[in-house]
Amino acid sequence: MPVKTTLTFSQSDRAHLDNMVASGRYVSISDYVRNLIRMDRARYEETPEEIAAIREKLIRAEQSGTVARSPEQILRDIKTRARADGII
Repeated sequence: MPVKTTLTFSQSDRAHLDNMVASGRYVSISDYVRNLIRMDRARYEETPEEIAAIREKLIRAEQSGTVARSPEQILRDIKTRARADGII
């Protein structure tokens, strides 16, 4: 069931909303805002395929065992590589 919500926009944002509706791409401001929410959700929610890939990587990492280097040594090696690659 839809829930009615009141939003406040700056004048420039309201002009943008009105232009998007006037362009015919959206039938209303609500339609445009719902589309923005759908796009935002898609950006932040993992797909079943992404979740499966993450699980696979975690399983492989778990099965690979432990490393002989300390966390400090690992960090030092990462920084050394990053410097050599010009990243930092």
